[in-house]
Amino acid sequence: MRYAIVAIATVFLAGCTDDGDELDPDVNPCNANDEEMPPIWQALMNLECSDQYTRVQSAADVTKGATGEMVAELPPISSSFSEEGMCPVNVHWHLGAEHRNTGTFDIPGDDWLAEHDPDAHLQEGVEPGNFCPDYDANDPKFTTPYDFQYCTHMKVGYTYEIHWPHSNLGACDTEWQYQSHFMNGVLCRANEAELSPAEALAAVFDTQEAKIGVQAQVFTVVNDDAYDYPGWDSLSGWNTSLASDVAIYQGSTTGQEDGNQICRGTGGMVSWQVDRGCNLISARAFDELCRVMKEQRVDMSSDTYPHNARETTDPSITTDVPME
Repeated sequence: MRYAIVAIATVFLAGCTDDGDELDPDVNPCNANDEEMPPIWQALMNLECSDQYTRVQSAADVTKGATGEMVAELPPISSSFSEEGMCPVNVHWHLGAEHRNTGTFDIPGDDWLAEHDPDAHLQEGVEPGNFCPDYDANDPKFTTPYDFQYCTHMKVGYTYEIHWPHSNLGACDTEWQYQSHFMNGVLCRANEAELSPAEALAAVFDTQEAKIGVQAQVFTVVNDDAYDYPGWDSLSGWNTSLASDVAIYQGSTTGQEDGNQICRGTGGMVSWQVDRGCNLISARAFDELCRVMKEQRVDMSSDTYPHNARETTDPSITTDVPME
């Protein structure tokens, strides 16, 4: 396994294959065969939550003191991801928060919509997660529509949980760093080196050389330029000035429907750092993020709309380490 990781680094530093052939600069090294789902990702797809191979899942209840029942094989990364040699490889968001935190994002999305937008027409296959309590029907910043030019299916007043996947297997500091789908990004070097799924898993759980993490931050979109945050590079990570109360735990990737029956094969592989706050962001700032995403070497248009929110995980599939 040690050789495999070294081989990955050699490929990227030398810009050539193991056979000495130069890499085609127009071919995405994170998915060279342009597959809908490369082999490692395919092997890490869904399984029944009752399956004996299921590991700790996300998105958890991150309320302080909340405790699950499943043992995580790895401790979460508590330092900054950059200190671990990890870089952001994608940004995307979900309709409502997949995580739950008592006092902030804890209003079931269906309940919120029934009260504030009963005629809402959601995208097919998209179920809402938890919403924030900030919404004020008498305040125009929550109700004045915004004409999004780059994002789609977005709405002022709604809550979204933004995710920034990070990995030390990303194509860090290259034009291929940002990928859509995010799994191409977090597994980029493993895909490039043609690791088998077993080798990739061993790099995470055995040698622990491969590191994957996600920053998560929850926002309500408002039509108010006071929440533009002009100094924040929202492509590359969360707004550090807002993340003052952060939950850290070990889990999985998210996004699927029926998330307490269907689990992710990435269980236990992902360190989560979740801002417990409900924050505000201007529609203009969100639209600017979508514009930048569409300008990346890999067009990220497939992530410029809200994705399905996996329901907050049951204790039975959540880490048994209490949330601090």
